Amino acid sequence: MCGGRSVELVVWCLGVLKAGGAYVPLDVDYPAERLSWMLVDSGVSVVLGAAGAASRLPSGPWRVVEVDGEVVGPVGEVPPPVKVTADSAAYVIYTSGSTGRPKGVVVPHSAVARLLHWGEEFLTAGPDDVWSMFHSSSFDFSVWEIWGALSTGGRVVVVPYWVSRNPEDFHRLVTDAGVTVLNQTPSSFAQFEDVDSRSDRPHALRWVVFGGEALEHASVRRWAARHGWDRPRLVNMYGITETTVHVTARTLGPDDVGDGLSRIGREVAGLTAHVLDPRLVPVPLGAVGELYVGGARLARGYVGRPGLTAERFVADPYARPPGGRLYRTGDRVRLRPDGDLEYAGRVDNMVNIRGFRVEPGEVEATIARHPDVGAAVVVTRPDEAGRAGLVGYVTPAGSATLTAAQVREWLRHQLPEYLLPARLVVLDALPLTPTGKVDRAALPEPELDGSLTGPAPRTPAERILCELFAELLGVPELGIDGSFFGLGGDSIMSIQLVSRARRAGLQLKPKDVYQQRTVRALAAVATTVDGADAGPADDGTGTVPLTPIMAWAREELGGPLDAFSQSMLVRVPAGQTVERVREAVQALLDHHPALRMRARTGPGDEPWELEIPPAGAVRADDCLRVVDLADADAADRPALIAAQARAARERLRPADGVLVQAVWFAAGPHVGNRLLLVVHHFAVDGVSWRILLADLRAACAALDAGRRPELEPAGTTLRSWARQVAALAGKPTRDDEPDRADEPTRADELAAWTRLLDRPDPPLGDRPLDRRVDVHGRLRSVTRTASPACTSAALTTAPAAYRTGVDEILLSALALALSPWLARRGRGGSDGVLVALEGHGRDGLVPDADLSRTVGWFTRIHPVRLDPGPVDGAQARTGGPTVSAAVKRVKEQLNALPPAGGYGVLRYLDPRTGPALARMPAPQVAFNYLGRFPAAEPDDWGPAEEGLVLRGGADPGDPVPHALEIGAVTVDGPAGPQLRTTWSWPAGLLAETDVADLADDWHAALEAVVASSATPSAGGHTPADLPLVSLTQDEIDDLEQELAAEQGAVS
Repeated sequence: MCGGRSVELVVWCLGVLKAGGAYVPLDVDYPAERLSWMLVDSGVSVVLGAAGAASRLPSGPWRVVEVDGEVVGPVGEVPPPVKVTADSAAYVIYTSGSTGRPKGVVVPHSAVARLLHWGEEFLTAGPDDVWSMFHSSSFDFSVWEIWGALSTGGRVVVVPYWVSRNPEDFHRLVTDAGVTVLNQTPSSFAQFEDVDSRSDRPHALRWVVFGGEALEHASVRRWAARHGWDRPRLVNMYGITETTVHVTARTLGPDDVGDGLSRIGREVAGLTAHVLDPRLVPVPLGAVGELYVGGARLARGYVGRPGLTAERFVADPYARPPGGRLYRTGDRVRLRPDGDLEYAGRVDNMVNIRGFRVEPGEVEATIARHPDVGAAVVVTRPDEAGRAGLVGYVTPAGSATLTAAQVREWLRHQLPEYLLPARLVVLDALPLTPTGKVDRAALPEPELDGSLTGPAPRTPAERILCELFAELLGVPELGIDGSFFGLGGDSIMSIQLVSRARRAGLQLKPKDVYQQRTVRALAAVATTVDGADAGPADDGTGTVPLTPIMAWAREELGGPLDAFSQSMLVRVPAGQTVERVREAVQALLDHHPALRMRARTGPGDEPWELEIPPAGAVRADDCLRVVDLADADAADRPALIAAQARAARERLRPADGVLVQAVWFAAGPHVGNRLLLVVHHFAVDGVSWRILLADLRAACAALDAGRRPELEPAGTTLRSWARQVAALAGKPTRDDEPDRADEPTRADELAAWTRLLDRPDPPLGDRPLDRRVDVHGRLRSVTRTASPACTSAALTTAPAAYRTGVDEILLSALALALSPWLARRGRGGSDGVLVALEGHGRDGLVPDADLSRTVGWFTRIHPVRLDPGPVDGAQARTGGPTVSAAVKRVKEQLNALPPAGGYGVLRYLDPRTGPALARMPAPQVAFNYLGRFPAAEPDDWGPAEEGLVLRGGADPGDPVPHALEIGAVTVDGPAGPQLRTTWSWPAGLLAETDVADLADDWHAALEAVVASSATPSAGGHTPADLPLVSLTQDEIDDLEQELAAEQGAVS
């Protein structure tokens, strides 16, 4: 059937089915190539069309019947009834295919009949109902609209195409015709609601059914504010063509549109829903998995595509009796405790933005929560440099005035920086497809209006910065008032800006970019340097003073620590050679002074000496070994790689400057080579690995292009930073200079640290830690992995809700888990739990230092005391107000700490303050979050999937500094980011069952924190957010509740 929306089209549908055939709806306006493909692919024998259809259709082995043009004679005898079975095809509807060719879905009569029978009962539909046929017959929503009306004796109002494109005309038709059942995509309904908000025409609606897209909350919320929730009832239905229109349904209420989530309800009309992982195993309750649909309403498959049918329609391992099928939807959902499903985006809709796996739907839902945004769409578009970036399109709500800058500033308080769209475009209305969905292909290219970024540059510094902005951001022209971050810049690009500005003769600090943002402001603070002096003040070679973390290692671990290291197994691009990698490793050794350091670390109280020789002192030939794995069985390779890692650690000799070992695993062209990097911990930390991997990639790319590697320069060298930190230890105290008592000094922080430490800390185990017995060779560990959904929320929406960082969220979960765990073991106290917190240590201690590109061990370790307040184990697992209050308490405790970097100076470098802090109780628990390692593209330089992202190593006899050490890292994977934790302890000090229980409790507490952040009342301010006023947490909570009540009354 080839025709537009019309009464005649409905008659044709009835005639085809009456004759025992199956109908294939086609749109005559489709391109000829697409029409030809669909006609050939479906194997149709007859094409029905209006007058003139034959001239517009491609020719083929089908007969075109122009219904209006044929002379139809009088009806004679009634033809004998046609036998149609329940399994006979009722229709074939084509949907988009990933290959670019549409695929035809064959739906049987039985599936449609079951859907309509359920719909009649659910809607209590009958002869008095009037249904609108808003959608094209090529969209399966029309099946529900046409046959839902006719099968219950109701009336169908066919909406002409151009009326469906004009919201005012469509609203008039709905009210004039007395439509009672309105079916809409959320995008179309947003426009319908906007017209309705300005109209006083009464309607007869009993039901509004949403489908085809994720629910758009803002328009539903506004509609319900005027009409209530009971007449009409609003229903969110989720479905797919392959499952006969609707899979699930949920009748909406106020709780469904206040939190940005898309609840799609429960399965209906003979279907089953399963939330499974890639192995078809059910995921835990609340975790995100892929939705698989089973039951009697599945389509037969795809016309002429047995391979694709077998791929998407798989055997149902849960069917009773056996023999059923499951349809793999490609949609990500989570099963809620109340039994409803919640939509979480497409499996294949994740995109990689600057190394982070991003679900545009997440950003879209957040933008839609802006009070002045009517509708929002987020897509990926390449910039002028070819980099993928997010672009957001928004429309104003009603008569609201909306600007891109306004939305962007609001988003900065809702999302982490990497999720912010690079461009925001304000439109009067979103373009729609013939089926009423957002037409993403018709969204305009984002354009930057140069007049909105201020006047042209006037000074040499402004001209340089404008050119650098344009180069980095892909913006052809801009003025001096354009914001770096407002134009799509991010933290990584800000580092590149500083580096390139230095090469161009302008000295900036990374913090300048964050504080000043515009060309005008940056040019005002930039200083001019000679090209020859644009690099660091020294080349990083020479004697290096002991840093706080090295002093910590000397005191807590002792010497010599030859095997104290970190390692990573790296995926190597296909075609890369060991010779080229050897040259790249040499470039790294020459470029990063810390990799050449000689560390003489004697036992006991012997002094440690650190020295860095010039570039060229360490040769890659001495560091790289080749191991052939081509003949090794796949099952044996992990053990062989582990043995080589141990051997590489044993070859490290810090005293001789052997801090780097590399092993090239030649596995053959079909398996892929691997590179093992083992680096002594004195030379690297978590941030350093990111720098090294990026430089390894850049060096190999330059060598592949026949160029000598020229790596991005570092700012402050390790040696220069260490010398400035050492000078802090000699900073005067007030007692030394009583006449300067009004000036704070490092020693002033001693009292604050003493107050934090000088309280009882119950023993974690049955005995104290003994460095003679509790050594690395006796370490045991358990690991846990959080779901991608929990991880994503812990990194994004939870910190945004509580106006804090990821560390505070993770430590809140630790506090919620530790306190009840200790109490169960009879070791609880009223003063919280003392924890040694590790951080990257690259900020704050030396304010002007730029360590963004410096390789070295900069880690800082300082104590924190975590007290979640009164909470038991059950509350920690279930969420709610108790968990929300605990997050705020922990956030305030962390904000009240003295500058974290100063503790290491006071404790380990300053002889006047060190002894006093050494007498204080030491934390028995250590926590270290290494951050997020973005997903590497296939064959890209990045962590190999068969190895741990970052593995630590040590001599078996080296002492363990803590009774329990918790290491956490986020790794991007195919299903999204996953937070992995490793819980390590010396055997005999703690029982494995106890540690496993604590690890499970922590993950359950993290789920509770995430769940609490998603509630409408989540988050809020704490005193740390309001430094200009003196308010308690209770007073802030009361004010926020009063404000919320007032806003509710106004709305």
